[in-house]
Amino acid sequence: MNLAPRFNPHYRVTDYLQWAGDWELIDGVAVSLTPSASGPHQSFAFRIGFQFGVQLQHVSLEELVLAHELDWVIDEQNVVRPDFMIFPGPMPDGHVSNTPILICEVLSPSTSEKDRTVKFAMYEELGVRYYLLADPTTRGIDVYRLVDSRYQRLPNSSKYAFELNERHRIEVELSHG
Repeated sequence: MNLAPRFNPHYRVTDYLQWAGDWELIDGVAVSLTPSASGPHQSFAFRIGFQFGVQLQHVSLEELVLAHELDWVIDEQNVVRPDFMIFPGPMPDGHVSNTPILICEVLSPSTSEKDRTVKFAMYEELGVRYYLLADPTTRGIDVYRLVDSRYQRLPNSSKYAFELNERHRIEVELSHG
């Protein structure tokens, strides 16, 4: 009989809100976020986020919000902090509570496996319409679109179209390589 799960701490959002430092909460398990990302990671994230920001500059924050490293409180046992996301407005005073339309995670050695597996499955299950995995080392970006509740990887392209809502369809240039 495996007794270890009984003795592993299991946390909730009320615990998470009291912690110092940077954390995510995945199925009640505390996951420490490493110190700030490397220069190439931050630069790549900024370049991608900037492309989306340009396309959304005339959209009201009451309708769509582009946010960088803002916590998404999913439920009592799950809190994540994507590199950036687009979600329906308005801009919250605190954490995001509604499901984002698009999430981008920029891979790093310490997060790559979690981003490709745990978060991939979580975002797919929760109905995040677009999931981007960006690799600053290769400068490649994998773009996934939710189709019939499953992510489908879109073919590599220099330009992608994103249907954010019934009023806003944007095209963003994302280079590969």
